[in-house]
Amino acid sequence: MADWSTVLVPAFFEENSELNHTKLKKISESTGVDVVTLKNAFTGKGVGFLLKTGDYSRIENIVNGFKNHEIPCLPVNAGDVDNSVKVVKVKRISPLSNGMKIESIDNEFFALDKSVVVIADTPSPSVESVKKLVVSSKKLVILKAGFVFPVNFEKVRVLNFDGKVGLSQKANLVDILERMKTKGNLLIDTSFYFHREFFLNDLELYAKFLSYAILNNFYNVNLPDWLIVKSSERERPVYKHSIYRTKAEIMKFQYKKSKMDRLVYPPYFFVIAIFFLLMTGFRFEPFFAFSGFLMAFLVSTYKLFKIWKIKNLIVDTPTSKIRSVAAGFVEVSGRVFSKQPVVSPISGSPCVFFRYEKQVLRTRTSLNGRRRTRWETVEAGEGFSDGCVISDGTGEIGVNLKNATFVLTTKYETTQKYTDLKYGLYGNAGVRYIEEYLMNNQSVYALGTAKPVSKSVSYGKFLSELKRDKDAMDEFDLNGDGIVDPVEWEIAQKRLKDKFLEYKQIKGQAIDLVIDIDKSNRVFLISNEKEESILSRLKFALPFYFAGSLIFLVLTLWSFTLAF
Repeated sequence: MADWSTVLVPAFFEENSELNHTKLKKISESTGVDVVTLKNAFTGKGVGFLLKTGDYSRIENIVNGFKNHEIPCLPVNAGDVDNSVKVVKVKRISPLSNGMKIESIDNEFFALDKSVVVIADTPSPSVESVKKLVVSSKKLVILKAGFVFPVNFEKVRVLNFDGKVGLSQKANLVDILERMKTKGNLLIDTSFYFHREFFLNDLELYAKFLSYAILNNFYNVNLPDWLIVKSSERERPVYKHSIYRTKAEIMKFQYKKSKMDRLVYPPYFFVIAIFFLLMTGFRFEPFFAFSGFLMAFLVSTYKLFKIWKIKNLIVDTPTSKIRSVAAGFVEVSGRVFSKQPVVSPISGSPCVFFRYEKQVLRTRTSLNGRRRTRWETVEAGEGFSDGCVISDGTGEIGVNLKNATFVLTTKYETTQKYTDLKYGLYGNAGVRYIEEYLMNNQSVYALGTAKPVSKSVSYGKFLSELKRDKDAMDEFDLNGDGIVDPVEWEIAQKRLKDKFLEYKQIKGQAIDLVIDIDKSNRVFLISNEKEESILSRLKFALPFYFAGSLIFLVLTLWSFTLAF
């Protein structure tokens, strides 16, 4: 194991609670650790992990800072964990009346009847079901103080209770673990979800640190109450996003991105396409050149008219104040925001939208012996925030970002993710990440179709905002006990209709609309650039597409005469 040190801290994960940001800033000043790193270390179940460093003096400074704030912590060296925790290669798991018996490949026996923890590489932090944990995970580890038992279902035999037959290995293990959990001898820990970046997706290494924490009576230590507060729904970020790893998924992602966004970029591909077709088309057969030129002509002509259409729509559509927007094709400017922004995995930015590609530098040797090095995309991803709205100060209007064409200038390229930086890890020179994102509360230009939403949706949005306003809710608390009970809420319904009308007057009529794509024109554009900048891009691209279309038409006719 590598010679690095870390600090173990208590961690917690509750749906309705979060860490006090003001307190975190004071702890940050005492320890020299940034707030983001602290917040992520304290989030999870059981134990959190702070930094990776070979500088033990820094560890001492961090520990002293925690002690000044009476926060429990445990400094530990990775080598100590390696020496204190034994990894047992499991051969057989048998049920006991109050637990399980594990037999190793070295014919050692271990009885596990209490203080047993099960962890897995589940992508969800809230899995509490044994069945879901076992069935949905690729890797599983059972551990206790000083011992780690990785479970490989291809090599481990799991016996069943009561002579049951026909059950799979996983079903047998579920049966055993369910009984242990019911008796209070088992704890499911899904905090690997929070710490996988720290341990580079090494579940077994993570299990060793948890086992070491149990060995030192640190696993069930709690954070002080003053550090935890009720969470604000408006500020809680969402980390879930779509990830594409197979070639088919990546190609689909790149096609969608190119189809949607490259419409307004200068068509430099024309020069490359003409050169390629002239060099290769006639080498084999004039018919192939004719086919290629015809296809290029059709594509360039289609894009020419598409860009012409978008340019005319931008010029002919006046910018509207959101308060007075009506259903139909609209153009608005304002700030886009969501109460639950997504966090980009590369730059760590709070966004309403992001997409990224992970590229690896690959060297390939051709048949003629030439070596070529190029960047190859091995992973891609994108994330959208729900409940996005655009506000210009006069009102708000919903926006469905999942159907939008994005023209963004916020492009970020790096060799390491922000989580790598957070944990003191260095990037690989052969790997790079390219990310584009739209920041939460960023100014945007939007061109699309405003569609009506059902009144129940806008009314539900009104109720959601009202319930977060304590002063407004106090008005319906008739008995003054601080809680609006069902009877009081039923009485309040009669007055809510008037308040909803006032709410709509304040927000504007666009509260009942959402900007989306429409089948009639298929144009839905969102950009962090101003309208003038987008128009200049389009005007610059139009002559290229026109020239390219004309050139391909001439080449098509010429190659036709040669082929036929």
